[in-house]
Amino acid sequence: MKKALLLPLALIEIGLLSGCAGLRGTSADDSIADQAADEPSAQVGECEAKDYTEGGVNIQMIINNDTDQVLTLASDGLNGSLKHWNAQPQATVPAGGCEIITGYSHNMFAELSMYVEYRTGSGETAMFTAQANDSTGANHTNGTGVVKRDGSPAQDLRIDASISTPSSYDWATATETIEPLG
Repeated sequence: MKKALLLPLALIEIGLLSGCAGLRGTSADDSIADQAADEPSAQVGECEAKDYTEGGVNIQMIINNDTDQVLTLASDGLNGSLKHWNAQPQATVPAGGCEIITGYSHNMFAELSMYVEYRTGSGETAMFTAQANDSTGANHTNGTGVVKRDGSPAQDLRIDASISTPSSYDWATATETIEPLG
């Protein structure tokens, strides 16, 4: 198995072992084709953060594509108890485009995590992650990054990631921008 697959598979395994299957297309009523018909498309330009409070713990992830390459969805996941997608990742994010992804849990005392894996036009893997925990405020974007096909760090692209929360910790906004190095 190539190193590039270890992080996504580890995240998938964590979700499946905890009974939280969050992958797109994993059930008959949740196929990628069905979802695509209901989803708005990613946009070119700036995506603005909004107050997002659907459940007890909420994540709003803003992905900005500041490259000249189209990002193509490879996998995604939402892990936590009583978790739900509100706006799922798009199949593609155009060069210069952005999207807002949201998910929530009705269990305000549990951790909620989200990951989205895109392939770049040059075949690299871009992993965007966010975690929110309402009761502890342990919010982070650990695991975010870009790797080459062989699993080594990308030399031409990087992801600048930050996460912010209000004082109540009921929602977290992760802003993650993939951009050229240098």
